Amino acid sequence: MSGTDANYQTSAKGRIGAEVRLSRSRGKRGIIAAGFAFLILTLLLASPALGQVATGFPTYGSFGGGSFDTVNNANLNVHFEIPIINKASQGMPFSYNLTYDSSVWMLQGSSGNQTWAPTTNTNWGWNTIGSPSTGTLMFQAIPTYCINDEKYYTKYIFGPYIDLKGTSHNIVVQTNTGDAACGVGAITGGTSVARDGSGYTLVVTNTTSSDVYWRSGIYTNIPFGSSVYDTNGNSIYSSSGTFTDTLNLHPLVVSGSGTPVSVR
Repeated sequence: MSGTDANYQTSAKGRIGAEVRLSRSRGKRGIIAAGFAFLILTLLLASPALGQVATGFPTYGSFGGGSFDTVNNANLNVHFEIPIINKASQGMPFSYNLTYDSSVWMLQGSSGNQTWAPTTNTNWGWNTIGSPSTGTLMFQAIPTYCINDEKYYTKYIFGPYIDLKGTSHNIVVQTNTGDAACGVGAITGGTSVARDGSGYTLVVTNTTSSDVYWRSGIYTNIPFGSSVYDTNGNSIYSSSGTFTDTLNLHPLVVSGSGTPVSVR
């Protein structure tokens, strides 16, 4: 082989190697560009959720305001409470307040075609808080089809928990009734501890029995119950505006529909 032929082959190999490296470089840039485009699309599709102004008092939030109201500096929601009744107790004090949150509108619809609509609170920001009270534990029951035996089993999702002030806490437990034909074992319980410093703990047993424990030891058996228990075994439950304690006394009765609320 002559020197010219050797130089030509070396040059050709160099060009081929450069083209391979260039192709790989272009491929990497294409993957990065596609990933970036997917991220932008995801953010655009998720934009309606940005219109949902959160209420409550997140653990690491920043708040201002005066002696009467509290302003969330992150979203400018104004919150205040008007006390209706307060009763002292050794284990579980009782109070009932009228509350207001100024964030009563939210954006709905897809990006570029959004409209303002009222929030799910149909009272235009007004609400009531009874303490102790249960708060709200979100709950889903999802029928799931097993093709092997052509039967349904049920998945249950408990959480998140929304406390008395309207703050959401990400404690979630999933259970299911299971189906051996599809290799799905039954999950009958679980425990989830809030990681936001609030001290809330969700405990689920017997597949559908759930309790939310507070840092103080008080707990409530929602969503299928409406009672609150303290560490001494005392309880208060509410039904149709009537609050009843362990001694079957009524610390508060709320009545009225479409007329001014009467409290006695």
